[in-house]
Parts: sequence; structure tokens; C-alpha cells
Amino acid sequence: MKRFISFILLAIMFITSCGISQSVEENDDKKAVIAAFNDYINAAKNEDTKKVSEYHLMWFNIWRTSQESYKYLTYKINKIELTKQKNGNGRNIKLAYVNVSLKYPDLNYTMSKFYKNKDFNSLVRGKSRPTQLEIIEQEISSFLKNELKKNDTKYIEKEMIVKFEYNTPIGRWVIPEDCNKEFINILSLDNYKIKGMDKTIGEITRTPSDDKDRKLLINEKEEKIRNKTAKVDDYKLLLILYSPVKNPDNINFKRISQKLIENFPDYPEGYLIMTDFIYHNYPDKYSEILNYAQKGIEAYKNVDTKKYPEFVYENSRNHPMNELFTIMIDVYLKKGEKEKALDVFNKNKKIIKYWMPPANYVQLIKKLGVKW
Repeated sequence: MKRFISFILLAIMFITSCGISQSVEENDDKKAVIAAFNDYINAAKNEDTKKVSEYHLMWFNIWRTSQESYKYLTYKINKIELTKQKNGNGRNIKLAYVNVSLKYPDLNYTMSKFYKNKDFNSLVRGKSRPTQLEIIEQEISSFLKNELKKNDTKYIEKEMIVKFEYNTPIGRWVIPEDCNKEFINILSLDNYKIKGMDKTIGEITRTPSDDKDRKLLINEKEEKIRNKTAKVDDYKLLLILYSPVKNPDNINFKRISQKLIENFPDYPEGYLIMTDFIYHNYPDKYSEILNYAQKGIEAYKNVDTKKYPEFVYENSRNHPMNELFTIMIDVYLKKGEKEKALDVFNKNKKIIKYWMPPANYVQLIKKLGVKW
């Protein structure tokens, strides 16, 4: 009898502990989903497109065009329901359904005032598609900044369900695009057609470029460089248009790379691009390769990440600086100067090992004949 009672008590304790464990897990998941929702909205309000794109796919031009309106969005999470189901591969996945009350600007009403009595076509006529999108983004963003401050802004109040899915490989909750189109597009101008234009903003964004458009874009960016109004992104786009890199006759690629370094000497990627170009096309120009590589390494080490936030790296990511180290070491080895190659490695070993993926690091030390 005592044994039977002990068994019953143990069973009750086991069931209770399982229930408590499950309850704790659910509570933790709900907290994580709330944190993810808040993180997503804050990223949208702060123009952090990199963070937003971690939650779902996005068209950057369309997003940035109406991004200002997110600053006026308010919300209240009412309830979260958690569930599990099997995916196409038969694996269990965790899902969360967030019931949320939203209040956001009515962009249909606000945009009805945009260029109401002006000819917008005159701004974009004869321009390349990317330049048209730049103009659209600038004009609408500026308009919304001024218009949404006014007291006559109309708002939409709506309750909806937002579905989250736990992505196990990356260990975080994401927003599946196909299930959340209404939520993702509440402040999107994807389907908005500017008065007098043939296509919606979304259609313009997704229209493939042709050779005529490419030539127009090259001329526009070259003119910006001549007028000294070009930004880093203008140079980088031209370099893409003048690719491939592995082409010794590609004088335009080299010319634009040199201009990028000349006008933005503190921008590290310019040196990496030039080093890579010479290394692949003129491998015997050792001094020139080493000169640009060394300048690039110094630029990466001293980069102003407030000015160039794209150069903030996580330790799990291969740092471009390692490509410069690898090129320098390879050039010294080709010159028969192994001591100098080892000197570069030994002086920067800590940085190289920290930033370089293990497989690449193994290849490098094998090339140098260095032991672990």
C-alpha cells in the first residue's frame, strides 16, 4: 500500500513538474515574441532597414518611400496564442499569433494631396529607372514629413492577427511574409500610382532594367562625379555597371575606383576594390598591390563607423580586411619574401584569427607553413 501511495505521489509530482516546465517555456516564448514585435516596430520607426529585413523580405525603395509614416504608428498587443505544427519536412515548428490593435496614418487620404496641382512627370522624364526611384523616394519622404505633422491627418484603427514563426537555425522569431501581407503593407505605397505616371511605385521598382536604362544610369552617375556631387553609393553603383572586375582592359572600373579613393580617402572599401582589381589583372605589380592593401588595412582599422555604419561587423562574419591580409601574404610569397609574409601574419595574427572563418584560417597557415 505504501509503495502504491508513493507511486501515485511521484506521478503527481512528475505531471505537476511537466506542467510547470511547459508553463515557463510558454511564458518565455510570449516574452520573446513581444520583444520581437517591439523590436520590429522600433526598427521601422528608426529607419533601420537592415533590422527590418531580418524579420521579412522587403523592397527597400518602397519601404524607404513611406517609412516616415511608421513614426506615427501606435499599437497595443492584446493577446498571444502559441502553437506547434509540422512543416513540409515533418519537423515541429513553433508559431505565435499576436492579436494587436493598430492605429496608423491613412496614406490614401494623405497622398491624395501629393503633387495635386503640379506635374510630377517633369521631374522624372528621361531619367533612368533607379534615378526615378531616388526622386520618388526623396519627394514623397519630404512630403510625408511635412504633411503628417498637420492636425488634419486621418488615422485608421484596426485589429489584426500577426503571425510569428520561430526560426530554429538563427534562434529568433520572424514574420513570414506570405501570411502577413496585410500587416507588412499597412503603410506601404507599393500599389500607389503617382498622378500622371503609367506605373505604380511597386511596378517601377520591379521593372527589369534594359541596356538603354543602363546607359542612362551610367551617364547620370558620371555627371554627378564630374560635378563633384556624387556620393559613395554613386561610385559603387558605377563600379557594378562597369564590372566584371577580372578584365585588364576595364579602364573605366579602374578610373572610378581611383576617383572613389581620391574623393573618399577614409572609405575602406575603395582600397579593397582597387587592391582586388590590380591583384587579379596585374598580378606582377607587387608594389602597387601592397601599397593599396596596406592603406586599406589602415582605413579599416580606423574607420569612422558613425559615418560609415556598414563597417560594423559581428565576430561571426568574415571581415574584408582579411582579404587584404591574404593578398599581402600571397604577394610576398610570390616575391620570394617569406619572412615578410610571416611578419604580416604574426603582427596581425590575433585580428586575422578573430575575424577569419576557421576554414580560411587553416588554408592560410598551410600556405605559410605555420603550425597551430
